[in-house]
Amino acid sequence: MGRELPALHPGLLRRATPSPPSTPCASTWPPRIVGQDIETAQDLLDRLAFIKGNHFARAALDITWWVLDAKRRGLPLHRALGGTADRVAVGADFGIQDSLDLLMAKVQGAVDAGFPR
Repeated sequence: MGRELPALHPGLLRRATPSPPSTPCASTWPPRIVGQDIETAQDLLDRLAFIKGNHFARAALDITWWVLDAKRRGLPLHRALGGTADRVAVGADFGIQDSLDLLMAKVQGAVDAGFPR
């Protein structure tokens, strides 16, 4: 079974999950995907519906399908996803700052540099 982990946070489980090769997910999903004709994203999601949780693993497979589908169709990914613009307006990202004054200075710098949002 799993190995004991130190309690890093009161809300975290103390037992680790079994190593990936012994998990049901790792042993059951490959035959549902590998070597199969998956024509749509919904086909993929239907094949993965048995997996509960594991949102990041499912998202990795979903993203991979979209990238491969775009390549198969000879389209840039943004076009395969329905994008029509050649450019996208972006904003500035400031992260967590040590003070409100520092944050406001960075915001003002972005406004002065012409960021639209």
